[in-house]
Amino acid sequence: MNIEYYLSQIPEQYQDIYNHPEYDNNKRNCNERLIAISGIIKAYQSLVGKKNIKVLDLGCAQGFFSFSLAEMGCEVTGVDFCEENIRLCNVLQLENGLNCVFEKRCINEDYINGLERYDIVLLFSVIHHIAYSSCFEKARKMLDTIIRKNGMVLMEIALKEEPLYWNMALPSKYDEWFGECFYRKLGRYHTHLSSIERPLVYASDKYIWINNSLYVIQYELKQRQIKNDTRKRYYLSDENLLIKWFFNVEQKQRIELKKESEIIKQIADLEYVPQMLFYEEDDESQIEGLRIHKGENLYEMICEGRTIDYMRIFGDIIAELIILEERKLFHQDIRAWNICIDTSKGKAFLIDYGSLSSVNEDVNICGFIRNNRKVTTYDTYVSLIYDCVCGNYGVFEQGLHQDFIPSTYFFYNSIGERCASFLQEYQLLEEDQKSFKTIKGLYDKYTDSKTPKPSYGKEERIDLLEKQFEGLILDLKTKEDEYNGLAYLNHECMNRIEFLEKIELKIRREYGTEIKKLNRELYRRYMLDAIEGKSIALYGAGKHTIEVLGIIGDKTKVKFIIAENNKENITGIPIIKLSNCDLTEIDAILISSFRFREEMKNELIEYKGTIVDVYEMLSNNGIEFNKEFYI
Repeated sequence: MNIEYYLSQIPEQYQDIYNHPEYDNNKRNCNERLIAISGIIKAYQSLVGKKNIKVLDLGCAQGFFSFSLAEMGCEVTGVDFCEENIRLCNVLQLENGLNCVFEKRCINEDYINGLERYDIVLLFSVIHHIAYSSCFEKARKMLDTIIRKNGMVLMEIALKEEPLYWNMALPSKYDEWFGECFYRKLGRYHTHLSSIERPLVYASDKYIWINNSLYVIQYELKQRQIKNDTRKRYYLSDENLLIKWFFNVEQKQRIELKKESEIIKQIADLEYVPQMLFYEEDDESQIEGLRIHKGENLYEMICEGRTIDYMRIFGDIIAELIILEERKLFHQDIRAWNICIDTSKGKAFLIDYGSLSSVNEDVNICGFIRNNRKVTTYDTYVSLIYDCVCGNYGVFEQGLHQDFIPSTYFFYNSIGERCASFLQEYQLLEEDQKSFKTIKGLYDKYTDSKTPKPSYGKEERIDLLEKQFEGLILDLKTKEDEYNGLAYLNHECMNRIEFLEKIELKIRREYGTEIKKLNRELYRRYMLDAIEGKSIALYGAGKHTIEVLGIIGDKTKVKFIIAENNKENITGIPIIKLSNCDLTEIDAILISSFRFREEMKNELIEYKGTIVDVYEMLSNNGIEFNKEFYI
């Protein structure tokens, strides 16, 4: 066959010609990139236990990578829009007899949406042409579809810095191509077009490539953080392997994973310290692999409304904190999401050893002064107890601890007088008297492990909240002699509105925090039940909406916010005027206002979908709020 003839017909030779070194491409060295991806191909073949994995080579050009992977045993489909390239590839296929099929196709949305599943997709120097011919956003959505439908994508990405006509269609940073997936740069390689080297990137939402191995993503943990350009993601793989991936982190944050690996070596003898399996970093990312102990996350258990033995958990955690303090280490992030329970032993243990430090301060409010002193890890631990036994989940969601123990009322109802007494005595300790050993002494003094403590499931806690309000009224009656002018506090004729509107300022100051916590929890319960499984919009863009978003937690449930003014949009969610809204995109509208909800509902009179007014739902169940005490 006259290979030279078919080669002369192609517009431009981008690749070496397979099995024809006499026609090697002097513009680009294909073998460098082949070596970079060969380890991944072999690792996947080993993972699935077969050689003939399915590979799609989008933009196959002269077929070098298609034939090279077919030589490794893969079943390869090569696709290119250039008919001359496909003719050359078909001739080379007849000559070499490898397991390849080549197709002339236009790589557009219809083609991508109709793709069958492939194990691996190659996308070398193609996506920028799609972005130029359509737009970046369409090209990015196509890439999302490719990643979602297939096992993994190996792609070479053109950069905006390249002085070529299509650079105007490209994002300022190449990682803007990727959304809900793991991705990692494998290297940078020169091209014949400019002096700018292009990154070769691995991307997948099913597998992680690290430590020259592939790890199956079982699921992504809820601790994900994405702020500005910084990404922190946590994946759980087989056999309790936790993989932490930090991307685009600042220098201060970069030391977090390094510090964790060093600290783990210091405390490797502790029962629940994870085993460090690997740690890798480059100029853009850090990846750490830990073999962790199996356990259920306390925060997730709380969110699910599970029955929890808090007393045992607090005892287990303080025992671990004592050992750490003896080694002059303090866990600076004692939160429910950093506590797990070993289900086989029923024992609680701390996680996130990157939060260990020799400084006894809370990491989220480090240096913060409360009552003329800094907030220490002692305060955080005691505050965690307060939050858990009171069901104060708003604190968890905000990641911020308020003044704990404003009164002992909730403790008497939900955990008992002894626990309240323990917390009161802690407050009386001088700073130089405090240590985790001292706290444990108080804990043992006021808690009796032989006496069962009440714990409440999801439905029981709703009933408990109602009882707490009734109890609060009765509690106030005992102060009738202390405060003058409270003769109207007759419990028989007292209702929630009268209490909130008539009670004197001094009592409001004393009980206002508890009332708001109670209101917030009631609102949260009714709202989450009403919007479960629905795609929603919020009507209103004020402070109330910020509170509601904090309660919802997962902002992806909110498609947009309806408001007339979007000048101060700090939510990260599109704000659209009512007249411009496409209400067919959503299942329900949540009224996000207390004072103006009636007017808002009147404006939605023609809306045929579901309107959720949580305050009306509460009122229908005998729970009334007023203008001074709502969420």
